[in-house]
Amino acid sequence: MGSQGTLSNTVRLLQPEDRSSLKAFTASYRFRPYYYYEQINERRLSEFFYRDLCAGLGQGSVYGRAIEDEITGVLIFDYLAWDSQLFGIPMAKVDLYVNGNDYREAFTIASQLLEVMDALSRDKKIRHLACKVNTLEVPTLHALERCAFRLMDTLTVFSVQPNRMSTDATEVKTDLRLREMRDEDVPTLSALSRKAFTATSDILTRFTSDPLLMDKAGDLYAQWLENSYRGDQADIVFVAEVDQRPIGFITCRLSSAQADDVLGKRVGSIPLNAVDPEFRRLGVYTQLVATALDWFRAQRVDYVEIRTQIHTLGTHRTWQRLNGKLVSSYHVLHRSQDGLEGSQARP
Repeated sequence: MGSQGTLSNTVRLLQPEDRSSLKAFTASYRFRPYYYYEQINERRLSEFFYRDLCAGLGQGSVYGRAIEDEITGVLIFDYLAWDSQLFGIPMAKVDLYVNGNDYREAFTIASQLLEVMDALSRDKKIRHLACKVNTLEVPTLHALERCAFRLMDTLTVFSVQPNRMSTDATEVKTDLRLREMRDEDVPTLSALSRKAFTATSDILTRFTSDPLLMDKAGDLYAQWLENSYRGDQADIVFVAEVDQRPIGFITCRLSSAQADDVLGKRVGSIPLNAVDPEFRRLGVYTQLVATALDWFRAQRVDYVEIRTQIHTLGTHRTWQRLNGKLVSSYHVLHRSQDGLEGSQARP
C-alpha cells in the first residue's frame, strides 16, 4: 500500500500468525454479533466472531491496532463489487471494532485505525465508503464524524422466537391470499420494491438519504427483490395477493449451517418486505410476518431478526404485537469524495 508510511506504527496488516492475538480480542470485545442473546454463551459468541475475523486474514483486508501482541482494535476494508457496478462508482465498506478502557482511549484507537481507511481509499480510488456502528459506541461514532462520515440511517434490530410468537394477529380487512413467489411476480414485485423504498415521505434509508446514491436507490431495491427470489439474498419469498394481484412480499433468510453449529442456535432474518400503500393498515403486513414466522418455525429457527429504520413505527408495533423484542440498534454512516458537492447541487 503506497501510503503505508503515513500510518501509525501501532496499526498493521494482520496475518494468519495473529490468530492467537485475535482470539483474545474477540473474547473481550463487547458488541460481538448476537451479543444481545443471553441464551448464547460467551464462548460461542467469541468463537463465532473469531472465525468471522480470521476469514479475512491473508487477504489484505484486516488491520489491527496492536501494541506488542495485544490487539485493541480491528478494521476490515471490503470492496463492494455489486454496489460499485450498480451505482457506477468504486464503493467499499468499513467494519470497525474497538476496545478501550474509556472514551479517550477508544476514540484514539478508532482514529488510528481510520488512518488505514484513508490510505486504502486513496490507493484504490474509492469514492464512497459505508460504516455501521452500534449506537452505544459513541467514541467510534465521533471518530467517524471527524473523518467526514455523515449519518445516513439509524436502524433498530427486533428479534422474535417463532415458538413463542403471540397469537394476537390483526384481523385482515381484505380478501387476502398468501403464497410463495413465482416467476410471473418478478416485474410487479420489483416495481413495488422500488416504489416502497423510494417513497421518502414514508421511509428514508441510507441509500435514499445519500445525495450520491439517491438517484439509483430504486434500482437497488428492485434488484434486491429479484435477487432474493433467485436465491442470492434470501431462501424464500412469500407474497400477499388480492384478486390475483400481488400487493406485498416478505423475504426470509436462514443462517449458514456453520453459524448454527458454532452458535448452538439457528438465526433467521427478514431482509426485505413491503406492502403496496393502497393496502396498508388492513393487516396485510402482520399476516405476511406471521406466514414468514410459520416457515421459520418449520425450519427449527430459534430467533428471527428484522432490521428496520428507527422511524418506521408501524413496523415496530407489528413486531411488538408478535412478542418481538427490541434487542439492538446501530447507526449507518457514509463518506464520499463528492457527496458534499452533490448535496450542494440539489435544491
